Amino acid sequence: MDYFASILGCSIGDFPFSYLGILIGFKRRQCSFWDPVIDKFKKKLAGWKGRCLSFGDRLVLVNAVLSSLPLHYMAMYKAPKKVINKLEGLRRNFLWGGDCVRRKLCLVNWATEKILFYHPSVNVNDGGWLIQMDLPLQQYDASEYALLMAELSNVVLTEEKEDSMFWTPAVDGSYSVSEVVRLLVNEFNESIPEWASLMWYNPIPSKVLIFHWLAIQNCIPVKHTLLQRGVIREDQNVTCFWCYSSVETAIHLLLHCPWASLIWPDIFRWWNLRWVMPSSFATFTHALSSGMGIKAGKLWQLIGPATIWFIWLARNNALFNDEFTCWTTLVKKVKIKLFE
Repeated sequence: MDYFASILGCSIGDFPFSYLGILIGFKRRQCSFWDPVIDKFKKKLAGWKGRCLSFGDRLVLVNAVLSSLPLHYMAMYKAPKKVINKLEGLRRNFLWGGDCVRRKLCLVNWATEKILFYHPSVNVNDGGWLIQMDLPLQQYDASEYALLMAELSNVVLTEEKEDSMFWTPAVDGSYSVSEVVRLLVNEFNESIPEWASLMWYNPIPSKVLIFHWLAIQNCIPVKHTLLQRGVIREDQNVTCFWCYSSVETAIHLLLHCPWASLIWPDIFRWWNLRWVMPSSFATFTHALSSGMGIKAGKLWQLIGPATIWFIWLARNNALFNDEFTCWTTLVKKVKIKLFE
């Protein structure tokens, strides 16, 4: 070994070592192998950043971490399930609580995405296809392997045609991200709501936009939601803070409460409109965006979320700071904020 090292002019190292940021010669199935990735996550999602950033800013940071840090390792190695859960937990705690260590109440279910990576080499011999995997097949891979071999059994290679890449889901054989999204939506039998495309392309601040999205999901921390999550007891008061006549749900507090019913007609009279409040936030959002015409709909994409946001702030200021806001003052704040 010393002889070859002297010829090449290099030193003799030991395993494991790091090459291009990835450990080589380490038992990659051990969770400790992924400690560098977890440590980078914690440094990026430091607690002080969470305390200084709004919910929307934390969402941007979480997405940036997701799209960069772990993929370098995952491009080479399959991450254990325990590591995936650890990384998802760090991101979840940072997003909802502003601290990647302490766990707080999550308002929306967090979906864990499972990603498997294999690097097979494919050869053809006289007897058919020969596929060599760098990792042994697991039990959950057996059915996928059987389907692959069934597909390959109908493929015949000839020297008359040149090899080319062809993506079968597309008619012309070319790959596109939009086609992948369409296939995933169809596979999981999910459809994008009509209000989604109208909502997310919106110039309002991200914290207001995300609050509006949480309201549509019926996940803002009103008394009824906190009761369902076990944060408050059943013997505690869960009636609306303003009217004390109905249970404080998101749809009641922001749209149907008598106090909110004073605000919305004044907002609509501002534009010479008469309005009947719908029974859900999704219908409310879609109606504001598409039912007002193209030009007016873009403006109401700002007015609706802004009014909901100020109603929520007024409720919290009155509940926690004993600072009560007159509904006429709130309407003036909405009008002023829209034209700043």
